[in-house]
Amino acid sequence: MLINHQYKFIFIHIGKTGGTSVEKVLCNHLNLDFETTKRDPEGKWWKHAWARYMKEYIGEQIWNDYFTFAFTRHPFDMILSLYSMYTQFPQYTNPEGQADLYHPWNQYENFEDFILSMGERKHEPDEKWQLQLKQLGVKTSMNIWYDIENLQTSYLTNSWKGKKGEGEILVDFVGRYENLTEDFHQVCQIVGLPKLDLIHHGATKHKNYQKLYTKRMKKIVYNHSSLDIERFNYSV
Repeated sequence: MLINHQYKFIFIHIGKTGGTSVEKVLCNHLNLDFETTKRDPEGKWWKHAWARYMKEYIGEQIWNDYFTFAFTRHPFDMILSLYSMYTQFPQYTNPEGQADLYHPWNQYENFEDFILSMGERKHEPDEKWQLQLKQLGVKTSMNIWYDIENLQTSYLTNSWKGKKGEGEILVDFVGRYENLTEDFHQVCQIVGLPKLDLIHHGATKHKNYQKLYTKRMKKIVYNHSSLDIERFNYSV
């Protein structure tokens, strides 16, 4: 999340949608410290604050007066990117690193096995994981699917994983990761910024999702992400 009073905009950052690239180029242009900017005055993490919480936090008057925007991503591609991030970055694979982010990723043979397991609701911590978390003093465990089920609908509406047709989109502009550069330039034009060039940050290495999904995998992800797919008009 990034708010700027000079240009009167609020950016809602959904993870894995190119948001870090957007935040960094904006911070650089506005002479803001990215590492400081992504935390609130009390030091709590709010990089990925949801729209309805930010609206409540800053007040309805400012929210309505400022230009609010976000970017979405096809759920099929987002889940592949999340899986790649979780399996490639050590903070997610080492239980002694950031225990609240840890998940036993070695239980999955590959991305397909992960998706099939997701369909079977196997994302509750296994006994070994529970023991490790207990030893590390972690009180809560991460449920991977809980984090990504209809995630984008939850971020941008006033409905928590709401039912079909429920939940008002709270931001003025919803761009797409698939069209990130052009949509970001449109945002720049609207708020009065020059056309800023993005540099990709936080990218993971993975194949095109269209080459990896089987019909069964598509069905599983659609069953969990149908609200996101339909609300933001993504094809299956």
